[in-house]
Amino acid sequence: MEKYLKYSLISSMAALVLSGCGGGGSASSKVEAFFKDSGVDGLTYTCGTTTGITTDGGKFTIDSTQCTEVEFSIGNVKLGSIAVGDITDGDSVYPTDLTPIERTDTTQTLQTKTENTDLIFMLRFLQSFDTNPNDGIQINLTDTQKANLPNISFEDGLTESDLTTALNSVGITTLKDTNHAVAHYEETLREDLGIDIDTVAPAPAVILTQTSITNQDSVEIKINGEKGAKVYVNGTVAIDEETGEEIVIDDNNEATIKLDTSGTD
Repeated sequence: MEKYLKYSLISSMAALVLSGCGGGGSASSKVEAFFKDSGVDGLTYTCGTTTGITTDGGKFTIDSTQCTEVEFSIGNVKLGSIAVGDITDGDSVYPTDLTPIERTDTTQTLQTKTENTDLIFMLRFLQSFDTNPNDGIQINLTDTQKANLPNISFEDGLTESDLTTALNSVGITTLKDTNHAVAHYEETLREDLGIDIDTVAPAPAVILTQTSITNQDSVEIKINGEKGAKVYVNGTVAIDEETGEEIVIDDNNEATIKLDTSGTD
C-alpha cells in the first residue's frame, strides 16, 4: 500500500511538472505598431470589422487574427493598405509601405514615375494637415469634415487637383510643397532606420517663439527644423556669438538665434 501511494505521488508530481512546462499557452495575436512620417495622429485604421484612430505618435493596435490587411485612411480618402504579416509588433509602418516601392525610394526610385508620384502626393497630403510636421503630424478633423472629404484613393492614381479639392473641402487652402514634404519624410527615415538618404534640400524652419515689438537691442528666437541644417538670416549663415560657430539645428530639431533689433546698421 505504501509503495502504491509512493508511486502514485511521484506520478502525480511528474504530471504536474509536465503540465506546467508544456505548451505555455498560445502567442498573443495583439499587434501594436506606429504609422510614421514623424508620428501621424488622427489617421483611421481598419482591420476587418475593427476601426480605430492613431494616437500618441501614430500608435495603432490590431488583432492579427481579425484581418489579412490593415487599411489607413482620412475620412473618405484611402491612403492604402499593408499586409498584417508585414507589420511587426512595436515597429513602424511608413507611407512607402502602402505602395509597391521600396522605403528608400523617394525621388530617386527605380520604379515607374506613376508609383513615385503617388508616394510624393501622399506625403504632401499628409503634411498639409499640420503647420509644423517636424513635431509630429496632427490630423484634427471633426466627423463632419471627414464626411465632406471626397471618396478617393491613392491606389487609383490621384492628381494634384484631386488633393487640392480634398483639402479645400475641410478648409485647408495650401498643399505642402513637394521638396519640403520629401525632405521631412527623408529625415524621418534617417532618424528611424539609420539609412543614408538625402535627395532634396532641407525643409524650411518654423519659428517657435512668439514674436512681438520690443525695445531691446536684441531678441532670441527659437526655431524648429531639420536636424543638421544650417540656419540663415538675411541670406547669411547665422553665427553663435559665444562660440563663433555656425548655428545648426540640433538633435532635438531646434536652434536658438539672436537677432539684432537695435535698428542700427
